Amino acid sequence: LSGLRDFFNYMTIVVAELADLRIISELTSDVTQALGAVGGAMAIKEVMPPKYSHMIGGPALKVDLHTGAIAEGVLTFVITFLVLFILLKGPRSEFMKTLLMAMSTVAMILAGSAYTGPSMNPILVSD
Repeated sequence: LSGLRDFFNYMTIVVAELADLRIISELTSDVTQALGAVGGAMAIKEVMPPKYSHMIGGPALKVDLHTGAIAEGVLTFVITFLVLFILLKGPRSEFMKTLLMAMSTVAMILAGSAYTGPSMNPILVSD
C-alpha cells in the first residue's frame, strides 16, 4: 500500500493508512506534514514583499454557496469514479493509465472552473 503515496488524492492515503493498521506512526507523520505546510505558508506570507502580496489568494466561489457545494460534490464524485474506473478497468499500460487520469483531472478542473475556479488544485488559482 505504500505505492498510494504517489496519488494526488490525500484521502486515498488516509484510507490506506487506516487499512494498514499503522495508524499512530502514519497519522503522526501526516499531522506533522500538515503543520509544516501551514508553517511554511505562514512564513512565506511574512517575508513576501508588500508589492507582491496582492498576488496571494485562495480559491473563491464564483457562484452562490449552494451551487458551489453541489458542483464540488459532483466534481469530486466524478473524478473519484473516473480514477477508480481507470485503475480497475482501464488499459494495462501504466503510461496510458497515468495519461487518462491526468486528462480526467484536467477535464474536471475545466468543467468546474465556471463554478469554483480550479478547485481540485487550489494552488493554480490566479484571480
